[in-house]
Amino acid sequence: MELKKISQSLPLTIPTPYGILSITEPVLIELIAHPIMQRLKKIIQCGVSGYILWDDQLSHSRYDHSIGVFALVRMFGAPLKEQVAALLHDTSHTVFSHVGDFLFKQEAYQDSIHTWYLKQSDIEKILERHGYSIDEIANLEQFPRLEQHLPAICADRLDYTLYNALRLNKISQGELNSIIDHLHFEDNKWQVTDEKIAEKIGHLSLDLNETIYALPLNALLYKLTAQALSHALEIGLIKTEEIHFKTDEIILEKLRTSNNPRIKELLKQIFNPADYKLRIVSQEDAHHSFYPKFRGIDPLVKTESGFKRLTMINSDYAKKYEALKKNFTLGLHVKIDS
Repeated sequence: MELKKISQSLPLTIPTPYGILSITEPVLIELIAHPIMQRLKKIIQCGVSGYILWDDQLSHSRYDHSIGVFALVRMFGAPLKEQVAALLHDTSHTVFSHVGDFLFKQEAYQDSIHTWYLKQSDIEKILERHGYSIDEIANLEQFPRLEQHLPAICADRLDYTLYNALRLNKISQGELNSIIDHLHFEDNKWQVTDEKIAEKIGHLSLDLNETIYALPLNALLYKLTAQALSHALEIGLIKTEEIHFKTDEIILEKLRTSNNPRIKELLKQIFNPADYKLRIVSQEDAHHSFYPKFRGIDPLVKTESGFKRLTMINSDYAKKYEALKKNFTLGLHVKIDS
């Protein structure tokens, strides 16, 4: 999308799960049109598993997610600087999204390189022209609508929970709208004004933790893809900068057209998971062990005595939340049967 074309048809309108955005601010329009944002349209949100396990249901991109997060902070009164940060918050994702965590052996790898990544492009010129610096925009923890520490709600966590649930038909558009209607942002905290809605958000987060984030096959596909990328780097098939700045399709094509036996074997395993079976076993018997990040949400809920965490007022939710969190701590230990 070229900036010139966008500028001729102001306001820029973008549909999102939360309503249609109407954007007139020049800095936002320039950033949305920039290649660093447009690249995200070709980075799948759910990593390599999005191509294999969930077909079209979870085939949305990092761009879709970024626009969703931006929509939420905008709807809930964020100043323009925070809206800019929300737009750019995921630009530093590598190809295949969180596969980068496995490849570079660092959780949330994209966050660790966010400032560096933004400085590799000319986006600094756009930001400076509008009175911002990369250092302040990249400091995501200063933006409370955008980022909060777990287990709190934040726009980032809220979008990937609600949008994934919507695409998987775990909630309807009407239910999503009702959730948004019962959210409130005050005193730098996301709050829910109805306990039933808070339960819905919490249980959706736990469900997605079980069925996606801690799905053994999902973790295995990420690990195998990271191994394929690592070997491709070792033999000079791809370069490190391509992992950071190219798209899924470009890198996948290089892997698929390689005649390297190791890469061919790994791709066979990645794209043919029906050929083997995974079993949960003890750590001692496991071929692979994973310790996925627990992304369970414990919302702040309005009560007669103020806002309290859902786990403090709902014992059933507290039990499920703590049990699942403990399972994540113990890890996933799997064995592959041919």
